[in-house]
Amino acid sequence: MKLKLIEPLRELFRDKVRILGRLLSIPAPLVQRHTSPGPGLAIRIIGPVTREQAGILQQAGNIFIEEVRNANIYSQVSQAFAVLLPVNAVGVMGGKRTYEQVVALRAVQSEDFMTQIGMVAWSLSPVIFLTLNVGILPDHQRVNDVNRVTYDISSEPLVGLSGPRRQRIDNRDKMEELFIRQTQNLRFHQ
Repeated sequence: MKLKLIEPLRELFRDKVRILGRLLSIPAPLVQRHTSPGPGLAIRIIGPVTREQAGILQQAGNIFIEEVRNANIYSQVSQAFAVLLPVNAVGVMGGKRTYEQVVALRAVQSEDFMTQIGMVAWSLSPVIFLTLNVGILPDHQRVNDVNRVTYDISSEPLVGLSGPRRQRIDNRDKMEELFIRQTQNLRFHQ
């Protein structure tokens, strides 16, 4: 069977697709919806990718998007997502010491989806942005196995719009070195 692939919209990127969607009167919630990364959630998990890790990341990401919507800033943000970092942090939950995972939250604005402005949320409201993780923090027990949330507010990080570049990590020393390299451009609010 001989088939020919026809892709009339192949040259259109997200910004142009959104313009086309508006011209075709497609409902705004569909046109403005944030996209998922092409390679899937694995691109946002630094380190070994397992079903459990993907579940944790998906749950944290869903809560983050829910909080962005509840704060009425979803339309101001081009993309918002969580990244599961390859480190654990010491914390206290239920009166006991825990050693759990860390999630980084990132929200960006972009006109063309090629360049980005980190939601240095201070341009929105520090109070709104810094409270967005309320549902992720462990005392609310909405995401198991996470006890620390950080913010990636850099304007042009080493990571792309969708998150960190995947690299194979053979041992813990290399993983820590990679983490330090990838977080050099991150600024965390204390």
